[in-house]
Amino acid sequence: MEKTITNLWPRLRVADWTETRDTLHMWTQIVGKIRMSYTPSANHCEEGAFYAYAYPEPPGYRERTEAYFDKTLQECVLPYEKVAESADPDATLLDFLRATYGAAADLAAWDRSAVEA
Repeated sequence: MEKTITNLWPRLRVADWTETRDTLHMWTQIVGKIRMSYTPSANHCEEGAFYAYAYPEPPGYRERTEAYFDKTLQECVLPYEKVAESADPDATLLDFLRATYGAAADLAAWDRSAVEA
């Protein structure tokens, strides 16, 4: 059989993973989402930066993350330069990640013991 884009991957039957699919869907819809990443310099961001946002954004998230919240981008931003120039870059980045995750988890009432185990 000739390899094509449609037959390169093994067949995944829904019946084989329905329970996992349903659980994953429930958690991503009910618990909420948080994204934390790094973006290089681009049109929407003049310099490289770490960013984070929660979706759906829980009430009070912007206020709780005010030190990082960028009203233009509508997400929390930590410029790469600020991390690189700090006395302890690892701690600076970790503080950002903990603050943004903690705000989302607390305000959205996530069961942190279940997701952080």
